Amino acid sequence: MTSKSGSSPEPDEHHSAAILPLFSAAAIGARVQALAGEIAQRPAAGEAPLVLIGLLRGAIPFANDLSRALGTRGLKLAIDYVSASSYGSGKVSSGNVMVKTRPSIALNGRDILIVDDILDTGLTMEAVIAAFSREAPARIATCVLLDKRARRLNGLHADFVGFPCPDLFVVGYGMDLDDRFRELPFIGTLASP
Repeated sequence: MTSKSGSSPEPDEHHSAAILPLFSAAAIGARVQALAGEIAQRPAAGEAPLVLIGLLRGAIPFANDLSRALGTRGLKLAIDYVSASSYGSGKVSSGNVMVKTRPSIALNGRDILIVDDILDTGLTMEAVIAAFSREAPARIATCVLLDKRARRLNGLHADFVGFPCPDLFVVGYGMDLDDRFRELPFIGTLASP
């Protein structure tokens, strides 16, 4: 599995490549809290708890931190994760998006928040929105930590955005290069050798 974050040089060992920080752990934490405040201020779409659906695997740290921040603001949540990808074994989107799993929570009439680590080409998010729309939710909103508009192939814009992202390959805070670097508490880019 590779990252949704663009093309990059290949490091030889797990941490042999120097990683240049772009967003510190403190900046990410502060922005997650601010996003939770923005989301909590919008009117609810019905009585049922908001359904927060994280996209596996890169969004796990962000979705977990965001769900806790929303909980401290009194929002009732149902939380689920689905697998969707357009990357396969490459470092650049294949353009063929597969929504590999369905939510275990019924979406009919519910207020949905799709959470992802990065909005890159927009193809994965577009496919997930289309798949969920077929289940007749009351409302679908999207929240991404990073918005890399330079690589967008459609006109999709997230409803809630953590940070604009430069057109660089990024790792950390759930984002990976061949399953490496997900555990980093910050987001950075691999330095050129």
